[in-house]
Amino acid sequence: MKILVVSDSHSKKNILADLRDKYSNEVDYFIHCGDSELDPNSKWVSGYTIVEGNCDYYDYPEKEVVATEEGNILVTHGHLYGVNYGLDRLALLAKQENAKFVFYGHTHRLAVEYVDGTLFFESRECVVSTWRISKTRWNLRYCIRK
Repeated sequence: MKILVVSDSHSKKNILADLRDKYSNEVDYFIHCGDSELDPNSKWVSGYTIVEGNCDYYDYPEKEVVATEEGNILVTHGHLYGVNYGLDRLALLAKQENAKFVFYGHTHRLAVEYVDGTLFFESRECVVSTWRISKTRWNLRYCIRK
């Protein structure tokens, strides 16, 4: 399973469309962790599971749970769960949602942490992260788009 994760793109609409077009035959899930600042009905975010960030003024959900064959993925921006101060509140939500993976944004700091059997990942702003997850291991590839 391959997952493309972006966060905090802040109105950079072309990058989202370019990524979707480039990786549509390679990626199983396209995820945006909030602060897209784009209309959810626009072509730019079509195909993405996307949540609301603190800079979004459109109607996105606060969180999404994506059920996959490898386990649930919890997607949120993180600002409502205090991610600037730690992962405690987000970890509680992950347990409630039975999430094996948590993708979030907001801090603009790359972070990968494994807490109580759950993998937490923050992709930074304007960073593209492609996850390949298998039952035995996961590999992280990311590239910074300028």
